[in-house]
Amino acid sequence: MKSGVQQTTCQLPTITIVTPSYNQGEYLEECIDSILSQNYPNLEYIIMDGGSSDGSVEIIKRYEKYLTYWQSKPDDGQYAAIQNGFCRSSCEVMAWLNSDDKYHANALFMAAYVFADHSEIEWLTGRHTCWDKDGQLIGLSASLMTYSRDQFLKMRNDVPWMQQESTFWRRSLWERAGGYIRSDLGYAGDFELWVRFSRYARIYSVNALLGGYRSHGNQKAVNSMDRYLEEVDAVVREETSVVTNEGTGTIIDAASPVEIDYAAMRDFYNELLPPGQRPNFSSHQTYSFLQREKDSLEIVTSRLRTEFEELSNRLMLAEKLTQTLSWRMTAPMRKMLDLFKKL
Repeated sequence: MKSGVQQTTCQLPTITIVTPSYNQGEYLEECIDSILSQNYPNLEYIIMDGGSSDGSVEIIKRYEKYLTYWQSKPDDGQYAAIQNGFCRSSCEVMAWLNSDDKYHANALFMAAYVFADHSEIEWLTGRHTCWDKDGQLIGLSASLMTYSRDQFLKMRNDVPWMQQESTFWRRSLWERAGGYIRSDLGYAGDFELWVRFSRYARIYSVNALLGGYRSHGNQKAVNSMDRYLEEVDAVVREETSVVTNEGTGTIIDAASPVEIDYAAMRDFYNELLPPGQRPNFSSHQTYSFLQREKDSLEIVTSRLRTEFEELSNRLMLAEKLTQTLSWRMTAPMRKMLDLFKKL
């Protein structure tokens, strides 16, 4: 059940992906394919199945030769499975992808490029996206959200939750933050990890499509949102106590968003990889172009909306003026002036 990391170039960061799964056979193969079909050369892929009985094991076995490790046996829940998977990992960059979610094409190459090009970035996340039950893209955030420790601790409800499916981090940050994900939390283990990471490094938002959340109506967090929010509240109270008592977590503000230079990224991979192994970023470039056009249209629309509101206010004032006594009393004089204009 184990093979090695297929490292073909030392200049590309090695990436570990862990997929926890339990009776998600309906979506598991699409999740696996979204990772393996990218053909990222320095990949370590681990699947931790909790003893599924729905055909998931048969699906996993079809991909066994491409996996670094997999197992199928009872565990202590999702976060325990993720932790056990990471304990078996060795790569420079880490992430997990739940078995009912999936990555966008070339997500691993894009994340790897950002880490290779920006040594200051220790963890990153992409633009929010959402898949439907059938794996079709149905949601894309209108703007690139940025995140900060201040937002985490204030539980800003005007900022959407950071999307775990689009988040990657360096092993060095993982180790500085303790090297664990809390398995005693049933719902908000991801949020607790982000808060802990934020003690040591800013999260960078990358204007790119990396991962997406599949909405199918049977998610644990969605069906138990009250429990999730209770755990989030407890995490914030605990973290606030840590900050007060130990003076940790001085990085408060958000990092500036990261825009990818697609020409530079293409050159980067053209130098490293032979033609048959190079990623095709055309769809991402098309998205980037359309996003810029959309942003420009939003600016124009905003200006037009402001001008329309100003014009509406002037018309309202003019209408009020016509109802005043002075306006009615000067009506004969205005009619006379109109006659002079015609002459």
